[in-house]
Amino acid sequence: MGSSNTVGPDVGRLNVTLHHNLFDGVRQRLPRVRFGQVDVYNNHYRLAGDGFAYAIGIGVRSAVHVERNAFTLGAGITAADLPYDWGGTAVTTRGNVVDPADGPARPVDLAGAYNAAHDPDLAPDAGWTPTLRHGPVLPAVAVPYVVGAFAGADRLLP
Repeated sequence: MGSSNTVGPDVGRLNVTLHHNLFDGVRQRLPRVRFGQVDVYNNHYRLAGDGFAYAIGIGVRSAVHVERNAFTLGAGITAADLPYDWGGTAVTTRGNVVDPADGPARPVDLAGAYNAAHDPDLAPDAGWTPTLRHGPVLPAVAVPYVVGAFAGADRLLP
């Protein structure tokens, strides 16, 4: 979301919500954000492969809120690999779960995992709280089951 790193018509106009999606085998830009407020909640990410780069791209003047998503990780991918700093400064991450290839599913602080492995740090607060959401926000551990049952062509959430 956002067309370039140059200040332009996108500023103040990109307010996007991504929810109840299955991202299966995609290797980057889930999403990649510049100049926008983006709410990413209740998505299931199945990430694997040698070409995996990152999941959430934190770009210039972005305000990304990542809440209660489930990340199923292939070999060699860690929680620290999920966010990526594309010139952004902050991201809010709450209630997310990772299911690594080499262990059980567990809660994760994505910003904390990124900051422990990279410099400069991302601040752990994007500066806003989403208010326009459809239905209840599910616990991250339930997301793979709900998204698996309802995401895709000719399927709708009740």
